[in-house]
Parts: sequence; C-alpha cells; structure tokens
Amino acid sequence: MQIDLATQLPCPLSEVIAQVRTTRLLHQVASPLLSLSPLAPAEFPDIWSEALTGSR
Repeated sequence: MQIDLATQLPCPLSEVIAQVRTTRLLHQVASPLLSLSPLAPAEFPDIWSEALTGSR
C-alpha cells in the first residue's frame, strides 16, 4: 500500500525552509515522542545549518 500526502502551505518556499531549520520546530515535531537535550554546546542553535547537522 502506498499513500501520497501533500500539504499546501500559504507562504513562499523560502519561509518554509527558514521555519524547518529552527530549533523551535524541531522541538514541536519531536515532543510527542521524545525530549531533546544538547550536550555541547550547552544550548541548541536558534537556526540549524548544514554545517551544524553534518549533512551533505
């Protein structure tokens, strides 16, 4: 079985990308399942970048 789910967002793609990179949204999405705590540095960045995540 395959499901194709789409969401239409009433904002520009650049705004969606900016919001997806925030720690606030990470906590909101993860909070029903887990709690996140930073090790080092002692705080999460407000905005995540590729350099911080180790992604390519």
